[in-house]
Amino acid sequence: MSGRHVSVATPIVDAQLPDGSRIAVTYRREVSPGGSTFTIRKFRKNPLTFTELVRYGNISAEIAGYFWVMLDNGRSFLVLGVTGAGKTSFLNAMATFIKPHMKIITVEEVPEINLPHKNWVRLVTRQSYGAEKINEITLFDLVKATLRMRPDYLIVGEIRGEEAYVLFQAVNTGHSGISTMHAESFEAAVNSS
Repeated sequence: MSGRHVSVATPIVDAQLPDGSRIAVTYRREVSPGGSTFTIRKFRKNPLTFTELVRYGNISAEIAGYFWVMLDNGRSFLVLGVTGAGKTSFLNAMATFIKPHMKIITVEEVPEINLPHKNWVRLVTRQSYGAEKINEITLFDLVKATLRMRPDYLIVGEIRGEEAYVLFQAVNTGHSGISTMHAESFEAAVNSS
């Protein structure tokens, strides 16, 4: 188990298993009075494709075609939805339409994006524990750094803070970008920013 978000002083563990699955654990009774708990989120080895989403009835062939044309032309997208709605699965499926030769950089707190592209750079934050936050590398830091790497597509796993400003700035200057955001509607997304 990778200790990406593990802190010995806290009864909460957020980590990644060797197969890439996420595990969230609470232990002792300090934060979970009923006793210790754990949740494992497993991910597909190969991401869903739009062909599968059409076959399963999740989207229409016309919508899949629309996204294909938009991604072929370097358009940017923000995928909105509530927790567990399939935002990252949809983002992964969308990204399979990005041309194979394009340089893609992904930025995430926990690696969940899975791309079939060879020209893909994956960046992941580094948490720090303690009041000083020594050596911490945030989403904001990484998104800012990617602009010097000249990506064709910048994909941010989930925006919720100051990194959104940098992503939108990048999109306004000609970079293509995709991200997810927790919101139950477009209006909720606009009001939370």
